Amino acid sequence: MKNENDSSSLHFPHFTLHSCLDHSSLTFLSNVSNHLSHQFYGNLGIKQIEPAYELTHPEGVPVMFCRHCLRYAMGWCYKRQNAKTNVPSHLFLRLENGKRFALEFDCKACLMILKSEE
Repeated sequence: MKNENDSSSLHFPHFTLHSCLDHSSLTFLSNVSNHLSHQFYGNLGIKQIEPAYELTHPEGVPVMFCRHCLRYAMGWCYKRQNAKTNVPSHLFLRLENGKRFALEFDCKACLMILKSEE
Protein backbone atom coordinates (compact mmCIF):
# COMPACT_ATOMS: atom_id res chain seq x y z
CA MET A 1 0.00 0.00 0.00
CA LYS A 2 1.40 3.42 -0.99
CA ASN A 3 1.34 6.35 1.35
CA GLU A 4 -0.29 9.49 -0.17
CA ASN A 5 2.59 11.60 1.14
CA ASP A 6 5.24 9.33 -0.34
CA SER A 7 7.24 11.53 -2.73
CA SER A 8 8.20 8.51 -4.83
CA SER A 9 4.59 8.20 -5.95
CA LEU A 10 4.49 11.77 -7.29
CA HIS A 11 4.96 12.35 -10.99
CA PHE A 12 6.90 15.39 -12.17
CA PRO A 13 6.86 16.21 -15.86
CA HIS A 14 10.25 16.36 -17.58
CA PHE A 15 11.59 19.89 -17.29
CA THR A 16 14.92 21.41 -18.18
CA LEU A 17 16.24 24.92 -17.93
CA HIS A 18 17.30 24.71 -21.57
CA SER A 19 13.76 25.66 -22.54
CA CYS A 20 13.89 28.68 -20.22
CA LEU A 21 17.32 29.97 -21.23
CA ASP A 22 17.27 30.96 -24.85
CA HIS A 23 20.43 33.02 -24.67
CA SER A 24 24.02 32.57 -25.71
CA SER A 25 25.20 35.26 -23.27
CA LEU A 26 24.30 36.65 -19.85
CA THR A 27 24.85 40.20 -18.63
CA PHE A 28 25.76 41.26 -15.11
CA LEU A 29 21.99 41.44 -14.42
CA SER A 30 21.96 37.63 -14.18
CA ASN A 31 24.02 38.04 -10.98
CA VAL A 32 26.61 35.34 -11.70
CA SER A 33 28.85 35.91 -8.70
CA ASN A 34 30.72 32.66 -8.04
CA HIS A 35 32.34 29.74 -9.83
CA LEU A 36 29.38 27.42 -9.17
CA SER A 37 26.87 29.70 -10.87
CA HIS A 38 29.32 30.29 -13.72
CA GLN A 39 29.76 26.53 -14.12
CA PHE A 40 25.98 25.99 -13.95
CA TYR A 41 25.26 28.40 -16.82
CA GLY A 42 28.27 27.13 -18.75
CA ASN A 43 26.84 23.61 -18.54
CA LEU A 44 23.61 24.96 -20.02
CA GLY A 45 25.54 26.15 -23.07
CA ILE A 46 25.87 29.83 -22.22
CA LYS A 47 29.11 30.98 -23.87
CA GLN A 48 29.53 34.57 -22.67
CA ILE A 49 28.89 35.20 -18.96
CA GLU A 50 29.49 38.60 -17.40
CA PRO A 51 30.25 38.67 -13.67
CA ALA A 52 27.75 40.16 -11.22
CA TYR A 53 27.72 43.92 -10.63
CA GLU A 54 29.15 43.49 -7.13
CA LEU A 55 32.32 41.95 -8.57
CA THR A 56 33.15 44.56 -11.24
CA HIS A 57 31.14 47.73 -10.45
CA PRO A 58 30.63 48.91 -14.06
CA GLU A 59 29.60 52.56 -14.37
CA GLY A 60 26.44 53.90 -15.96
CA VAL A 61 24.56 50.61 -15.92
CA PRO A 62 21.17 49.91 -14.35
CA VAL A 63 21.57 48.17 -11.01
CA MET A 64 17.95 48.16 -9.88
CA PHE A 65 14.50 48.39 -11.43
CA CYS A 66 11.81 49.56 -8.97
CA ARG A 67 8.05 49.88 -9.07
CA HIS A 68 8.30 52.12 -6.01
CA CYS A 69 8.89 55.56 -7.51
CA LEU A 70 10.40 58.46 -5.60
CA ARG A 71 8.84 60.98 -7.99
CA TYR A 72 5.42 59.58 -7.16
CA ALA A 73 6.22 59.51 -3.43
CA MET A 74 7.24 63.19 -3.58
CA GLY A 75 4.14 64.23 -5.58
CA TRP A 76 6.19 64.79 -8.77
CA CYS A 77 4.64 62.09 -10.97
CA TYR A 78 3.90 63.31 -14.48
CA LYS A 79 1.67 60.34 -15.29
CA ARG A 80 -0.58 59.95 -12.22
CA GLN A 81 -0.35 63.27 -10.42
CA ASN A 82 -0.08 65.69 -13.36
CA ALA A 83 3.00 67.34 -11.82
CA LYS A 84 4.04 70.30 -13.94
CA THR A 85 6.30 72.57 -11.89
CA ASN A 86 9.15 72.42 -9.39
CA VAL A 87 10.22 68.94 -10.46
CA PRO A 88 14.02 68.53 -10.36
CA SER A 89 15.35 67.29 -13.69
CA HIS A 90 18.11 65.07 -12.22
CA LEU A 91 17.61 63.02 -9.07
CA PHE A 92 20.24 60.92 -7.26
CA LEU A 93 20.57 58.61 -4.29
CA ARG A 94 23.80 58.85 -2.32
CA LEU A 95 25.19 56.19 0.01
CA GLU A 96 27.02 57.07 3.20
CA ASN A 97 30.32 56.22 1.47
CA GLY A 98 29.62 58.86 -1.21
CA LYS A 99 28.65 56.46 -4.03
CA ARG A 100 25.91 58.02 -6.16
CA PHE A 101 23.17 56.39 -8.19
CA ALA A 102 21.36 58.38 -10.83
CA LEU A 103 17.60 57.90 -10.99
CA GLU A 104 15.96 57.46 -14.37
CA PHE A 105 12.25 57.17 -14.87
CA ASP A 106 10.34 55.09 -17.39
CA CYS A 107 6.97 56.69 -16.75
CA LYS A 108 5.20 54.72 -19.47
CA ALA A 109 6.08 51.46 -17.64
CA CYS A 110 5.92 53.05 -14.15
CA LEU A 111 9.53 52.10 -13.39
CA MET A 112 12.29 53.89 -11.55
CA ILE A 113 15.76 52.79 -12.62
CA LEU A 114 18.88 53.24 -10.47
CA LYS A 115 22.09 53.59 -12.47
CA SER A 116 25.57 53.50 -11.02
CA GLU A 117 27.88 56.43 -11.58
CA GLU A 118 31.31 57.54 -10.42
